[in-house]
Amino acid sequence: MTLVLDESSLVEQENAQLLFREARQRRRRLRVVRAIIAVVVLVAVAVIGIELRVVPGVSPRSHPPGSPPPSVSGDHSGATLVYAYNNLRVINADTGASRSLPLPAPEGGSSDLQMVKIGDSLLLNRGNTAWLYRPSLDGPPVDLGPSLRVIPGPTADEAWIWSDPCAAVVGCSSPDNGRQQGEVRLVDTSGNQIGSPIPLPADAAWFPTGQVVNAGLVMANVYADPNADEIWNPISDRVIRVLPEANVLAAGGNLVAWTTGMACLPHCTVRLTNVQTGIEQTFQLPAGATLTGGGAFSPDGFALALPVGIGGPWPEMHPTSVALVDLRAQEVRLLAGAEQKLEPNYGPVNVTWSSNGWLFAAAIGSTHVLAWRTGNHSAGVLPTARLPSFKNSLQSQNDLPTLIAM
Repeated sequence: MTLVLDESSLVEQENAQLLFREARQRRRRLRVVRAIIAVVVLVAVAVIGIELRVVPGVSPRSHPPGSPPPSVSGDHSGATLVYAYNNLRVINADTGASRSLPLPAPEGGSSDLQMVKIGDSLLLNRGNTAWLYRPSLDGPPVDLGPSLRVIPGPTADEAWIWSDPCAAVVGCSSPDNGRQQGEVRLVDTSGNQIGSPIPLPADAAWFPTGQVVNAGLVMANVYADPNADEIWNPISDRVIRVLPEANVLAAGGNLVAWTTGMACLPHCTVRLTNVQTGIEQTFQLPAGATLTGGGAFSPDGFALALPVGIGGPWPEMHPTSVALVDLRAQEVRLLAGAEQKLEPNYGPVNVTWSSNGWLFAAAIGSTHVLAWRTGNHSAGVLPTARLPSFKNSLQSQNDLPTLIAM
């Protein structure tokens, strides 16, 4: 049997099919619009998040005064920390496991307890002597002879040792041997000397500060008025650049960070100079932040960590923190979570970077170690690592604690 539809039925069927097609198209358009809106919202949230992270200024206090900030979270750092004071405390930054090594000599001069990495080894200045510790700090250190300061070398596997052979000789003075303030000698990871000792510049009383750039050593003329710094290359015996009225805070790559004075409140500034090109930039610290000591550039050269005091002139009883100069974003901010109020407040914050970009900070007088890496919103306390406490005041300004990340 065959059914025959009349014309009106066919028209109704075609209209129904058109309505179905239009409904499906509307549903498709609605899904596309919803997807676009979702993408726009996600992008907006991401942009707002980025903006919130890079806005400069004083970070809000993330923990009550006098209490430790929250523990750090995230990937393991893989770093070993070495803290020098009454002994050498070797600390696994991830597990908190630690061991103590006796210091190899009594107290020495103004750069006592200064440490530098040389390959996988550690060079310590103690008792006016340079001591080389092998990788993992196993076994007794090797005596590398007289040292007024240990300084990073031109490569990661070398280090400079500044000494004055005339200092220990009765009746000997610098003009007698033409060495002025002594000499520097280059050593490798085994402690072997590379080449001959190189006398320091003889045109003034120049002292190596312990800071280096690619072009050479940062030198300070402490007897000049006003103080002046210069970059000197020991290998070529050339002055690369002069920094008049400079107090160098940190150096790395081709950059030196410096200021003209610590008494700078309410608005302190830091200047960065490229010693190769001479290009200079000026960064203003957040209001109320004052410089308290030397800083450190990150291994990739895109960040500068500076210890600061907050809220008043240093070294009064004010909280300490860390200012971060972001050279990519060209901005400065206080590192959230790094603020600490110490009682008593012995001194500034030690800052040190591990080779894989973790920043570690320890305020003198605190038993906590703060850790931060790029991408984290704030610094946090290493949950199991502890530094020795101070029961009495520091013994002397020549015996300040130091911290280094291996």
